[in-house]
Amino acid sequence: MKSEHLKIVAQIQAQFEIMDRKTKEHYKQQLEEGKKKVASKVKIYRDQYKAAVAEQKRVEEDCQARVQSLQERMEKLDEELMKRCGDYEEELKRANEKRAEETEKRDAQAARREGQLQSANAALLQL
Repeated sequence: MKSEHLKIVAQIQAQFEIMDRKTKEHYKQQLEEGKKKVASKVKIYRDQYKAAVAEQKRVEEDCQARVQSLQERMEKLDEELMKRCGDYEEELKRANEKRAEETEKRDAQAARREGQLQSANAALLQL
């Protein structure tokens, strides 16, 4: 009976060791699969992060290029505006000078006519 009992204990112990080994192997396999899944997900997230950073950098560079282009355009428009203002001032000055000359001519003509009329009136009065 004792030998029978030892045999049963030995079988139980052998089965326990087999189960323990299978459990450890299964655990290792699950751990390796989990590590592979995590590594795969980490790689995907890193790739997505790198792509997002690259896109953000591209957008930032594009915005900076647009800002630079707009600044250059504003400078050109400012220069053109200043030139046109100068041209307008010169044109206005010439127009004022021309108007003054025409006014002087009209005043001179009016003075001459007035002088002629006064002379004609004086001549008529002497008659």
